[in-house]
This record gives sequence, structure tokens and C-alpha cells, in this order.
Amino acid sequence: MDLLGSCVSTAVECCTAETCDGDLPPSYGQIDSRHQDPRDEESIDRMFFGGAKSAGGGLPSLGTVSTASLSGGLGGVHSLSVRPGGLTLPTSGLLQPPVSIFGVPRGQLLSSNSSSTAGVLGLPDTFKSNGARQGQEPLTQLPPRAYFERDSAEIASFTRPPSSSSPVTLSSGSVYSGQWKRITLKTSSSENPSKIEGTTTKWVRHGTGQMSWPDGTKYVGEWHDDKAHGKGQLDYASGADHYCGEWKENRCDGFGVYIHGETIFYGEWKNDRQQGHGVESWGEGSKFEGRFENGVKNGHGVYVWPDQSEYQGTWQANKLEGLGLYTAEDKNFRGEWKNSLIHGLGIYRWGDGRSYAGEYVDDKKHGFGTFLWADGRRYEGFWRVGKQEGPGIFTRRDGTQIEGVWLQGKRTN
Repeated sequence: MDLLGSCVSTAVECCTAETCDGDLPPSYGQIDSRHQDPRDEESIDRMFFGGAKSAGGGLPSLGTVSTASLSGGLGGVHSLSVRPGGLTLPTSGLLQPPVSIFGVPRGQLLSSNSSSTAGVLGLPDTFKSNGARQGQEPLTQLPPRAYFERDSAEIASFTRPPSSSSPVTLSSGSVYSGQWKRITLKTSSSENPSKIEGTTTKWVRHGTGQMSWPDGTKYVGEWHDDKAHGKGQLDYASGADHYCGEWKENRCDGFGVYIHGETIFYGEWKNDRQQGHGVESWGEGSKFEGRFENGVKNGHGVYVWPDQSEYQGTWQANKLEGLGLYTAEDKNFRGEWKNSLIHGLGIYRWGDGRSYAGEYVDDKKHGFGTFLWADGRRYEGFWRVGKQEGPGIFTRRDGTQIEGVWLQGKRTN
């Protein structure tokens, strides 16, 4: 009975998926409005000069803070690693023990000051820049081990061989049908624990078998010494949640597929949580492939939206963090991120030839930066909260330059 092989080969056919409402990833639709700049001559003049066209005098030169030094600081950005290859299936459980995913709220809505971590499946949390990701219903099912261990005490009391040919109904209403194993235990004196006085026999679930619980939850697979261990499939009573894969001592451990409605994760697990490489996909077409630690996206990963826009770079605790490349049909950004916002040095390019190279703080141009137009115009200077503020130099198409001081996007002298 190769449950795992069947599950891996079909990705979903091993488990029956149903629609999971409200499980859509963000569209990043506001990335235009966060970086738009004037495109017409008149608005450019109004924005930069406020109607004053003459050059101001006596301003310090900005040559010491040119884009040459800025671009030098982006060397690490340009060496960003490329998208990882396909999933390599492990042959055994991997990596460090994390925390159980079960019984944790799914897809919690996070903000920049939230300390929460991901919910079940490590679903992408809210990107503060667009707020498109919504919270989802709490996951109500119990951890798998809570089911498996529920009847262990009663089974441990069996002194006669249960029937392997007919189901065994327990006092809780749970039903097991499958193979058993006899275990002989030595008994010792209560007064002298080192002295063996005799033996006792008990029977445990061992081999292949099926366990069903009164609420409708069912497990089919392998057992070892009364624990789910090996390959098996757990179907929750909800009908929407399924795990098909490898187990170790009543926990998801090894390679496995977890399905919640149309949301699917397949990859590496440890101690009931994603750990290692994994692929997560949603019914409307979004997909994440990358590294997980303790059930959250951590390390290098690639997220693709339904419109084929893409982020590839580093993640930390389910958020974009460190160096990353965002690409879309008519724009791209390569640079630094913090808390899922553009933050630090970066280069943003538009499809019409415009570009900005410089500093960002919380998704806005802030610090020193250079903005270029496709026709050769250029602004080099300081920015504050997305607008020109401080000393700067504007270069026209004919090469003439105007130095000045800007306040909230307008030249003041």
C-alpha cells in the first residue's frame, strides 16, 4: 500500500479537496501608486520648480553624494541568487524539531508591528504595503497525536489477542481494524525494582491498519508499537483537511502533502510542522516555493501571483526581509526589504524607461536618491517620505542644471 507514492505522483488525488473560501494571496495592486512620479512636462516643472525656472545660487555641490557611491553599495543586490530548482524528495525525516501546526489560527492578519507568526500551512501573511491578505477562520481540529493517543491506555490493557480479521470497537467509540503485535514486558518488585518477578503481555497496533474516531476523522496507514509511524493518510471530519505522507511517532514527519480546500502544501515536515523545502499553492493560481523553518517561510523563496508578477529573495518569519527582486509586466524592484516593505537601498525601474536608485524607508523614497526619465531628465538629491526634500540638482534634457532646495516636492528658491 504505497500511500505516499500515490500522493506525491498526483499531488492532490490522494486527498479530496473542497473549495476554501477567503484563501487568496495578495495582488500587490498598489505597487504602482506607491512609486508614481509625474510624467508630463508641466507637472514636472510645477513639482520641481514651483514656477521658478532660474537657478538658485550659493548651494553646496552634491558631487560628494553621487549615484556612483550608491550603486557601489548595491553590489550584493545584483548578486541575488536565482530561483531554486524543483523539489527534491527526501528519503527520511529532516532537520530540527519545530512546533506543532495543528490547533493554531490559520493565516493571521499581520501588520508591521505584529509579533505573530504564521498560521497553519504557513500561508502568506499581510503585506503591509497593500493590505490585501485577510485573516481566516481558526483551525478547529485537534493535533493528530491527540487522536492517536486517545485510546492508548485502553489498548495497553488488552491481555488477549484482538481479532485481526474483524474491527475492534473501543469504549470511546473509536474503531480499529488491522494488524496487532504482542509485546512481553518484564515486571519487577515494588520493593526491589532491579529484581524481575515475572512477565506480562499486552497488544499494540502494529503493521498496517485503519483507525476511525466518532467525529468522523480517519487514519489509514502504517503503525509501529501503537503509534502512527511510516506512511499514512489522515482525513479530518471537516472533509477539507487532509495530510498524506510520512509519520513518526504520531506526528507528521518526513515528506508529506497537506490539503486545506484548494490550498496545498507539499514538502518536508518535522514534528507536525513544515521544515525544509516546500511548495505551497492556492486555487486561484498563486504559488510559493522555498524554505520553511518551524512552519514559517524563512530563507530563500519565490512567490508568484496569478498575474505572474513575482518576488524572489529572502524571507524571515513569513515576511519579505533582506535582499529581493520583485518583477511585474511593466516594472521591477531590486534591493532591500524589511518587514515586507521596501526599506534600504534599491533600484526601481518602470517599463517606460523611468528609474529610481537610492534609499527607501517603509516603502517610500527617503534619504538620497536619483530619479531618471527616459528622455534624459534627472533629479539627484534628497527625499523625505516619498517627496523631494532638501538640496538637489535637476538636469534638463539639454544638460543644463538647476540646483536648489526642495520642500515636500517643490523647489523653494
